[in-house]
Amino acid sequence: MTEATEKGNLVLKLEAFFDSCILEGWKDSILTLQTTGKLPEWSQNLGITRRCIDSVVEKVLTPPAKVTWSYTYTRPGYAQKRRQFVPKDWWTEDVSDLDMDLFRCIITAIREKQILETVVSMIPADRGSVSIGFLLRLLSIANFLGASPMTKADLIRRSSAQFEEATVNDLLFHSHLSSSGGHFYDIDLVGAVLESFLLKCRRQHSGEQQDQPVRLIRKVGKLIDSYLQVVARDVNMPVSKVVCVAEALPEIAQPDHDDVYKAVNIYLKEHPDLAKGEKKLLCSVLDCQKLSPEVCAHAVRNERLPLRTVVQVLFFEQERGTSKIPPQELLLGRQWLPITRGDPPSKLKVTSREKFREVEDTTIAGIPKRSHHRMAKSDGKLMLGPEQYVSGKEAVQAEEIIDKGRVTLIREEDTFGSKTTQRKTKSDPIHIKGR
Repeated sequence: MTEATEKGNLVLKLEAFFDSCILEGWKDSILTLQTTGKLPEWSQNLGITRRCIDSVVEKVLTPPAKVTWSYTYTRPGYAQKRRQFVPKDWWTEDVSDLDMDLFRCIITAIREKQILETVVSMIPADRGSVSIGFLLRLLSIANFLGASPMTKADLIRRSSAQFEEATVNDLLFHSHLSSSGGHFYDIDLVGAVLESFLLKCRRQHSGEQQDQPVRLIRKVGKLIDSYLQVVARDVNMPVSKVVCVAEALPEIAQPDHDDVYKAVNIYLKEHPDLAKGEKKLLCSVLDCQKLSPEVCAHAVRNERLPLRTVVQVLFFEQERGTSKIPPQELLLGRQWLPITRGDPPSKLKVTSREKFREVEDTTIAGIPKRSHHRMAKSDGKLMLGPEQYVSGKEAVQAEEIIDKGRVTLIREEDTFGSKTTQRKTKSDPIHIKGR
């Protein structure tokens, strides 16, 4: 019933109905809360109870003049009034019909939100009057309590004004979805602050010298790269959210992509069952031209990366002439050197003294060169090395790429059709089509 089975399935439709119909109405939210008592554990795990309470509390804190929904109010004499204004206690009768535990939760949440908004209103408007860590924690609490959009927008604006002062630990606040099996870290909130920071930089420094904004943006870029390396270990973190935050950074924010590569590699390691399309989406954030020679040497031997990404790394390495290893050995004789959790950057270095497995010129994995086109396993895959197989299509790609040490043609076919990317040799201009 999920989107993994087929697009537009039942779960997505139920979520849309719940958000747009149930939570938008006052009495519907109250009625749903009353029914959660029949299946309390199930309702709690799916986040239904929490979301209904947030919806009820948000409406309770709405100014009476803005109340437009129907409610129950049977105080004596109210119905006989000619001009009926919404009373301040309009919500009390409906809420009092709830179970005692739910009633207590709602009253507690109301008080917490009022206290939070009072604290936010007391923060001086001057930049730096409080630390960025304090602002981000307040923002996390406001998001968890379901504070008003105005309160959250104010905290996001204040946080973005000091975002370059933040540390990775400041950004590691938990998502309220983690209790219901969702991702552990609230990456959406970090993305909102990052977007506000970049917008502020564009507005404030549009007509000024570029040195100062570039320095700040690069500092934040380094912070986000380190943050992504942490959230990449969250086994429930969707690849789309990681890509969304990574792509939000402008090109000037990252002089090199070594840290981006490390975040991608950690994510691939922690999510071994990632679909081919998701791997391709994740690796799309990498700019292979910005990888250092040491990281490139690791990437071409990384079995977790898609073949297309490895080929791009090989191509740019040969173009800039920093690789001393023939592409035949890099592709066919590559030894897998996965980055383990907590590895320091120094472990990415591959020195020229490393010994690589020799590949005889007349054979590929023990198969004579003249006959390896015909030799295939029963599942249509060719063996390139010990316990390493690629499909027949990938084998054709590999042969075309490494033929005589020149990158000549890359053919890629996927579910959306086929496209051809042609690249000329080092002495000729580069023409890239279909990218």
